Amino acid sequence: MFRLSSLKSYFLINLAGQIIPLIVGLFTIPKLITYLGIERFGALSIVWVLIGYFSLFDFGLSRTLTYLASKLFHQKKWSDLNKTFWTVLGLVSGFSLLGSLMILLFKELALYQYIKASPSLLLEINNSLWPIAISIPIVSAVTALRGLLEADEKFYLVNFLQILLGVYTFVSPLLLPPDQLNLANIVYLILAGRFFFLILHGIYIFTTYDFIRRIEIFKTKSKYLEILKYGGWLTVSNLVNPFMVYLDRFFLSLIIPTSQVAYYTTPYEMTSRLLIIPASISRAIFPRLSGPLSAEQSQHLAKKSVLATLGVMGLICAVIAGGSYYILKIWLGGDFPEKSQSVLIILTLGVLINSLAYTPYTLLQSKGRADITSKLHLAELPFYLVLFYFLTLHFGIQGAAAAWSLRFAADTILLFYFTKRI
Repeated sequence: MFRLSSLKSYFLINLAGQIIPLIVGLFTIPKLITYLGIERFGALSIVWVLIGYFSLFDFGLSRTLTYLASKLFHQKKWSDLNKTFWTVLGLVSGFSLLGSLMILLFKELALYQYIKASPSLLLEINNSLWPIAISIPIVSAVTALRGLLEADEKFYLVNFLQILLGVYTFVSPLLLPPDQLNLANIVYLILAGRFFFLILHGIYIFTTYDFIRRIEIFKTKSKYLEILKYGGWLTVSNLVNPFMVYLDRFFLSLIIPTSQVAYYTTPYEMTSRLLIIPASISRAIFPRLSGPLSAEQSQHLAKKSVLATLGVMGLICAVIAGGSYYILKIWLGGDFPEKSQSVLIILTLGVLINSLAYTPYTLLQSKGRADITSKLHLAELPFYLVLFYFLTLHFGIQGAAAAWSLRFAADTILLFYFTKRI
């Protein structure tokens, strides 16, 4: 359908890398709940979140590696690329150990005992903390290696391995025999899979890029400051964005009756999943924008990205908003069509607007201005909290949805403004 090296094909394979594991999870999670039991599955879902959250301890360095390596691949500066790779990998490995230490401290202080679980499951949780701690540097290293491959636009390989890993994560617990079924063994199985995929990434990189085989690092302070500054600003965005995304659920439960919260969170979970589409587009164009493109070429590529996002997301969001009542009636039934229809429409509009922000967000970061996106998120946080509280207090879940969408509308306008200015 497209040339294998085209951005269209990269977008499709990136999208497949996101969607296929979700589909596998859709079919395997009911079986996991039956096989593991609801309590043990709940603990396993927390383990998945923990491993994913502690990958933040790469401090934005995997994205930094993609940003720096994209330029160096185009310039064919193999010595600098070698030093950049090994320097970033060393920093990622060092920082990820902080996450491991936090997990081990959690174990040493026996804080897991405060988890509301049966005594037998608490023992399983305690035994699983060691493999969780070991897995964090492995996950961070895989993310860094993936950053190098994306810089060279090896999206087919990256997403093929990502799909395999996603499928393995969901299926592997079902492979344990009943007499070996406990949380610690499941985590060890996940750890083995992560380590295997680390080896696969490493084999490909060392056999493909001969300049990587010798270990060299930068010895000047300025290079470390450059890497850490860019990665540090990315980390701010990575922390603030999820904070704003999940904080609304907490405040919502304080402002309105808990019985009403589901009428907001359910359509939110549905619409927010659509953002994997603009995320797949921005992931495809980031290495290209980070390369030696002229200002005109960058603007042309960004314009095509915005138009493609608007075309795809506009059509999907129009169908969801237009058929919102019937979608909710068929999908959930009960009171959801009456109580969640307006929320779904407002959130769908917000998702459409937010999807357009991915391109200027990516463009700014590709030009080394990750500080702008992070400063914007920090500046928006207090205004968003005040707006969310006021609108929710007066208009309930519809007000909460409006605050969420208005925040993204302001964010999109500001990102386009700074992109145009710079």
